[in-house]
Amino acid sequence: MFAAFGVPLYITGVVLAILLGVIVIGGIKRIALVSERLVPFMAIVYFFGAISVLAANYQQIIPAISAVFGNVFSGTAATGGFLGATIVWAFNRGVNRGLFSNEAGQGSAPIAHAAAKTEEPVSEGMVALLEPFIDTIIICSLTGLVILSSGAWMEKFENKFQQADTVVLAGEYDESAPQDKAAVSAHVLGQQRLPLFTGHLEVKDGRIVNRDITLLHARSFAENVRVMDSKKLFTGTIPVVKGCLSLPVSKEDEVYLTGKSLLHSAPLSTAAFKKGLLGDWG
Repeated sequence: MFAAFGVPLYITGVVLAILLGVIVIGGIKRIALVSERLVPFMAIVYFFGAISVLAANYQQIIPAISAVFGNVFSGTAATGGFLGATIVWAFNRGVNRGLFSNEAGQGSAPIAHAAAKTEEPVSEGMVALLEPFIDTIIICSLTGLVILSSGAWMEKFENKFQQADTVVLAGEYDESAPQDKAAVSAHVLGQQRLPLFTGHLEVKDGRIVNRDITLLHARSFAENVRVMDSKKLFTGTIPVVKGCLSLPVSKEDEVYLTGKSLLHSAPLSTAAFKKGLLGDWG
């Protein structure tokens, strides 16, 4: 692992191990002491990193903001949020993203605030109010603008496919054909389901030889797909049931798919930060 990622990873691991040891030995007071120095540093570095990306893509900032507010107040957004059972989906997504962003309602923040020593409880309450504002309004807004302005959200990148994000459709669809692209888009959005493939994928030297299937990953057409067996090309068959892959699993080998597709979550943010002034250092 060190040979692959270099000495900096080793140094980082040592530093993290020391910090973890200090935190465990010192208890909650030590956690507070380390956090009050580490967290502001993290936020400042992230802030300036985001600004560097926005500076490199300054021409796309206004279109990005327009896209955000345009979709918020559009009829499509309102329909998606308030018709039928979709309000349940919207509520669920809103709650879990709120928890992910600032832990609102989870109950972990009050534990830390309750242990704080302060002369005025109101001041601690103000600190508690400030936290979700910084997390969500500043940091999350910056992240959204970085992703939109960089264009990374519309670009396909070489990546390792996650099995849960991979779907095999029955039938061959071409992304360059408008009719096929519209049909797959409707399937991804849940508007009109396409038939899912059930059977076996035939793989030879890492290449899927089936001609009557279409592979989707992260809600996008997958390109340049290769099947790997650890570090070598895989040859064999992969069972598929209703579009879901059943990859062989063993202690020695790991069978997985790689190729180009859209990204989401943390990998998407990583790709967006690489499109700033810092390049790959982003």
